[in-house]
Amino acid sequence: MTQHYFLKTAAIFTFSSLAIAFGALIYFGYQDYTHPKHVYGRWIELGVPSYQTEILVLNSDGVFRNQRLIATKFDFDGKQVTIETGDGSSIYKIAGTHNSPRLKRIAPDYMTQSFIKEGYEGTVKSHSAGSTTSRRNALAEHFGNK
Repeated sequence: MTQHYFLKTAAIFTFSSLAIAFGALIYFGYQDYTHPKHVYGRWIELGVPSYQTEILVLNSDGVFRNQRLIATKFDFDGKQVTIETGDGSSIYKIAGTHNSPRLKRIAPDYMTQSFIKEGYEGTVKSHSAGSTTSRRNALAEHFGNK
């Protein structure tokens, strides 16, 4: 009876330890997945003339639009960035690829905006802002990926 009890206790302990380790792995993996560091940086608007290009900066200090602080924090759930300002909520969806990260505004939807992370501008076809062709290409890329 002692050996049977010992084996049963060892099996329960081993199973419990594995379950706790697996749960911790899932928890910490999710925490890393939803950490805002994945969207930190300068995001440059696509498809507009250079004099109208909007620069969105996301960092630990908050959200800056064209070098002006618009929010002291933002929420990131791994797929979307939500920014609360005095004008309401803006929601940006993570898009593009690992080699060409993009943000696309999905709310409010009165004006379509698409951003690319600074340093990846060369991955966009016809990025020379100001031309009608680049605006058309940016819109085609935006609506083609939905």
